[in-house]
Amino acid sequence: MIEHFSHLPNPPADPLVAISAMNALMEGFAYTWLVVNPSKGQTIPDEAAIDVLTNLLHHGLTGGR
Repeated sequence: MIEHFSHLPNPPADPLVAISAMNALMEGFAYTWLVVNPSKGQTIPDEAAIDVLTNLLHHGLTGGR
């Protein structure tokens, strides 16, 4: 995964920190939508979750390019 960062227009100074942040984002999102919200009757379709995370990570790493 670290190798992929070298292809970004503005790679992060410390790829491990960026990877850690990406992991925390996905874990928090998954916990919220797979554990907390379903118990309250709120859900999100898998495809919508994938799209949201993909867009966030893509735009966060490349600035939307």
